[in-house]
Amino acid sequence: MNNIQRRRDFLKTIAAGAAGSLVAGSVAGSLTAHAAAPTRRLKIGFTCITWGTFPRPTADITLEAALKDIANLGFWGFETFGETLIDWDSRQALQALIDRYGVPLKSGYCGTNLTDSTKRADSIAQVIEMGKAIKKYGGTFGGPVKKDKTFFFLYYEGLRERAGETREATVPSQNERNGNFGEVCTIDVGGVFDSSGNCINPVTSAFLPNGQIFNEFANQPVPYNQLPFPANTISQNLLPYFPLPNAGENTFVSTLNKSTDNDQFGMRLDHYLSPRDVLNFRYIFSQGNVLDPLSTAGANVPGFPVGEDHRSQNFVATETHTFSPSVVGLARVSFLRNRFLFEEHVNHTTPASLGFTYAPSLDLSVGPPFIQVAGYSSIGDPITGPRNTYDSDLDFSGSLTWVRGRHELKFGGGYNYDRLNVLQGIASNGFFVFAPVPFSDSFASFLFGQPVFFLQGGGDFSRNLRGNAVNFYAQDTYKLSSRLTINYGVRYEIPFPYTEQKNRQNLFEPGVQSTVFPTAPTGLLYPGDQRNADRSIWCP
Repeated sequence: MNNIQRRRDFLKTIAAGAAGSLVAGSVAGSLTAHAAAPTRRLKIGFTCITWGTFPRPTADITLEAALKDIANLGFWGFETFGETLIDWDSRQALQALIDRYGVPLKSGYCGTNLTDSTKRADSIAQVIEMGKAIKKYGGTFGGPVKKDKTFFFLYYEGLRERAGETREATVPSQNERNGNFGEVCTIDVGGVFDSSGNCINPVTSAFLPNGQIFNEFANQPVPYNQLPFPANTISQNLLPYFPLPNAGENTFVSTLNKSTDNDQFGMRLDHYLSPRDVLNFRYIFSQGNVLDPLSTAGANVPGFPVGEDHRSQNFVATETHTFSPSVVGLARVSFLRNRFLFEEHVNHTTPASLGFTYAPSLDLSVGPPFIQVAGYSSIGDPITGPRNTYDSDLDFSGSLTWVRGRHELKFGGGYNYDRLNVLQGIASNGFFVFAPVPFSDSFASFLFGQPVFFLQGGGDFSRNLRGNAVNFYAQDTYKLSSRLTINYGVRYEIPFPYTEQKNRQNLFEPGVQSTVFPTAPTGLLYPGDQRNADRSIWCP
């Protein structure tokens, strides 16, 4: 019997014995007993470790046999070594078997050598490859870097989601796109046109104003509801953005996939400098992307997707020093960086290519203007956005814990610095509104090229804020008895007012009069006014 076969039989013996199914002092006896109770689940132990590579030396000792045994013996998951997983994954055999037998990968093991400079690069590269194979199945892995001194832990989580979303929109018919609104009379109100082009009741010959297109400025009906002019050149360029109806006379229904991708991984490194000093390092990275082809922030027809992107990074370094069995000190530094990008415009067709003569006011979001046609679908990139935030936060803190009798005293404090850069775009490509003026149908007004409202944002959309604060605290956990504990303490904070890098920020401070604008309402301060930190913030 070779080593691989002995390991497999040993695994079965141990698992069956832990489950209480071993009725004979042999491997065969344990398997027979287990077969009689296939639904038994182990309560001792959680995962099963597998050895070896795939394919196995003989036909009956395969990867499938290993996972089948693990599932039958009652384990709820399995663990394996990084190099083994790489081999299995390269043969594209693992995921199907995991799904078949319902025993997910829980963790992986690997070793690395960072002390030998001649092996360090290869060892790190090998760990990275192992990590890629393990994280593909949502696993974690860790292990010692230096025996009894340094340890690491890594994890990964991922999400890929594609969810369909359906939108219904009112769009112009083919005839209406050509300036012929005769259907408003013949279909919408069931009328007919007389010899003068007026919409009338076919039975009573009464005039039907709801079926007639009017020139509101001239207060005259448009004969036969046929616009007597060609469409405006810019309107013609925008027409392709309105899809043709596919569910009735003026209805367009679309179903598209909204994609969401999220990835998160982290690592922790613990190093024992001495019995009294421990260093801990932690790094977490998280990133997510959303692409919405039919965002509620913008148009309700395809062609103007909106993206979102966020990324967060957090690094923490901690040193814990044990002064005595009853006194422990802790020093920590942390850095947090967030990036939140919302309402990112994806369609970057320039207004100039559509015939507009004005320039966008924000290069980052160049795209078609947002156009609302009352009673019809909207088109164009959203009026708002992008809304981008970059936040960097640096924090220093420390604490001292002293256990004395029934008291656990803790003293500490910290300093925080916050850097916040924001960008809030608004109507940077222009915003048009078309209404039933000058024609009684909004889409006719659109073809005529006459909006009732236009807006374009301008100026500097960005702000760069800076803030800092300090704090101190003291607290006590007093154990009166085994059933009653009292916690009490006090905290003092000094949050300094935020400043803007280019002095472009107003501030409200109750009871303070502006010296820059003395007639301004009390409390409203402007760049140049003295701003004071509130030094009276005590909290229990």
